Parts: sequence; C-alpha cells; structure tokens
Amino acid sequence: MRIVAGRFRSRRIHQPKDRGTTRPITDRVKTSLFDRLGARGLFDGGAVADVFCGTGSLGLESLSRGSEHCTFVDRDRSAGELLKKNINELGVASECDAVSGDALAGMWLMRLATPLNVLFLDPPYRMLEADDSRRAVLAVATRAADHVASEGVLVLRSPHPLELEAIDRWDEPELYVYGGMAVRVYSRV
Repeated sequence: MRIVAGRFRSRRIHQPKDRGTTRPITDRVKTSLFDRLGARGLFDGGAVADVFCGTGSLGLESLSRGSEHCTFVDRDRSAGELLKKNINELGVASECDAVSGDALAGMWLMRLATPLNVLFLDPPYRMLEADDSRRAVLAVATRAADHVASEGVLVLRSPHPLELEAIDRWDEPELYVYGGMAVRVYSRV
C-alpha cells in the first residue's frame, strides 16, 4: 500500500499482515476517486475525516494532496498502532487527530475540525450487509452532515451490487463501480 500523489507520493504505508483486519483500497481506485474529488478543489486546504480508517490510507492520501487536517476514527487496536506508525513516519502528527473508539457511537463528531471538505466512511462490508448495522452506519452519516461544509462530500465505500437506502440530508450519490466495490459520493442537500 502506498500514497499515490502529492507531497508523500510513492511513500509506503504500513498495513496489517493479516488482510482480514483491514480492506485496503487499491491504487487504481484511489487514484480515480481522489482525482475526481481533487477536481472539485476538496483537498485545497481544509479538513477531512477518515472513519473506519484502518491504517489511514484515505486520510493520509488527503493530507498528501493538500488537506490541512484529518481526524481518523477506528476501534481496532492493531490497525490503530499501524496508523500511529504511519502518521509518525510521514511527520504529520500535528495535522491529525486519531480517535480510538466505536465509529457508530458518534462521539468522534465532537472532535472534528469542521467544517469538513470530505467525510470518508469505509465500514467493513459485513456491517453494510446486515440490516441493523447498515442502518447505524447511515444514521452516523446523517448526524455527521452538520459537520460537513455545504460544498463538501460524503464518500461511502461498499460491496457491489449492494443497494443502499437514501441517507437523510444527503443527495442521491454519484456511483462508481470497480469490480466488486462501489464508491458513492454524496453531496449535501
């Protein structure tokens, strides 16, 4: 796993040896997604949040491309240790807030540098496939809308062809499909 573009271009980031712990996004998908978001100016300063962050690939890519701050949220301790290692090796500790806790509880919302330009929600696929946990993820997206700039976006990664309900306070998403993965980009209502 590496950072694709920006000031840390080609720098490797640590990933768990056990691929069951996280589900890294491929360089091809990351390039496509970040080029689309970058064309909107979403990494020209400002803040992002990487929720269900694992080892921080999306947030670190955002910082590399020009975001000023990232709040990382995950409860997995082994991924959290690797996230801290990645942050320290890139020298971006002053630009980050790493929150260890349950993303569904929403306590991390109080720690956000707002308004966010991008809110990444990248939950484990099994959470989106089960009705109760999927509704909880979508409820967090609704609550987080107040913390996203009016021109900011929500990026939600899910398995494809899973259908998702509409999310209150967010428009119909732009849908990008990459094999068995879907990336939805929502704008604020």
